[in-house]
Amino acid sequence: MLFKKTLIRLFFIGSSIFVFCSFQTNYNDKTEQLTFIAIVDRWETIADVNYLLIKTTLTNFSSDTVTYITMSCSWQEAYATDTKDLVVVINECVKNVHELVKIPPKSRRDTVLKLISQKSVGELKGLQFRVGFNFVSAKNYDEMLSKASQLTEMKNVIWSDTLKLN
Repeated sequence: MLFKKTLIRLFFIGSSIFVFCSFQTNYNDKTEQLTFIAIVDRWETIADVNYLLIKTTLTNFSSDTVTYITMSCSWQEAYATDTKDLVVVINECVKNVHELVKIPPKSRRDTVLKLISQKSVGELKGLQFRVGFNFVSAKNYDEMLSKASQLTEMKNVIWSDTLKLN
């Protein structure tokens, strides 16, 4: 009798854990099916300023279109690094408005970031860092307007793997 009661309890506990885990997986489905990759491209010198070019890819592996908020001109504001030695260069704009970007199912969006440093290229050799993208989803323009402040809060950052400068 005690064995039967224990077995029934374990069944209910196991079922509860399964339901909870399933809920968590479905709840995070959108972000789990997005990947963010960053790759060091090359150094570029413009007017004696060295810029590190980083190629990034945001991939939507889901079967739904992913829509997120960005800025029309200073779209770079959604990106960050986890080091103070490299900073994302942001466009200065006269007209800069919020807009929605859509990534269709099984598609990707590629961008190239410019990073700048107060240090010389030689001083940065061996530096390890990550690049992040602040993903703020919105289904439509009304939702975009209500979530626009989240762009600067950087609370929804998807980080790349660690990059190393040679």
